[in-house]
Amino acid sequence: LTMKTAQQDLEFSLKQKKHDKDIAEKKLLRLFNSLDESGDGKITWDEVQPFLLDPNMSILLSTLDVGTNDLASLFTLVDDGDGQLSPQEFVSGIGKLKGPAKAVDLFAVAKTLERLEAKLCAPAKAERGRE
Repeated sequence: LTMKTAQQDLEFSLKQKKHDKDIAEKKLLRLFNSLDESGDGKITWDEVQPFLLDPNMSILLSTLDVGTNDLASLFTLVDDGDGQLSPQEFVSGIGKLKGPAKAVDLFAVAKTLERLEAKLCAPAKAERGRE
């Protein structure tokens, strides 16, 4: 009986998390559509920036656990260089900005930086070794 109850609790928790995620995604898509003033299905920084001064936008973002500074970070981190975000980029980017950084995420970034540093420093070390 205990195992069955635990399994039911787990299933309920999983369904609840999926439901919460779906609701958050719908809210983010509504937010995206309100930011997309041109109606072209993409948002630019020029479209977003005026909304950051609106106190109602700050309140709306806080209900999504997102700060106004997070939107600036989102453009910097997620933009592929075209100066625009699609709905998918926006939703997935905000999703990644929400909540505390996980230790594993920080560790992965640190390791990537170490590898890059080693590759960048290797030519200089090799040159010094020849002197």
